[in-house]
Amino acid sequence: MHELALASEIVRLLTDVARGNGNCRLQSALIELGELTQIEPETLRFGFEVASKDTPAQGCQLVYKRVPITARCRQCGWQGEPTDGICGGCQAPGLDVVGGREMRLVSVDIEDD
Repeated sequence: MHELALASEIVRLLTDVARGNGNCRLQSALIELGELTQIEPETLRFGFEVASKDTPAQGCQLVYKRVPITARCRQCGWQGEPTDGICGGCQAPGLDVVGGREMRLVSVDIEDD
């Protein structure tokens, strides 16, 4: 279950954010998940709840944004969501995946006093 290891890393990052902001309370964190990561948001959420217990990240809500697969054509340079491995510009085969593998902590909302 690699989601628990990822959740632990998110907790570490969020703990750093909380401590760097005077041990503030964290409300939510926006996480981008690429379609190719095969990370299940609900499993990650469960792992986060376990890993964040008794940390500054406890109670922070994870919000997910899915990032679609993006490919670039080797022939014409077109870039976009692939359809059956065929370029959306020139219809040539042979695309390179350039997006959809990422997992990124984008932003954190903190509680103002």
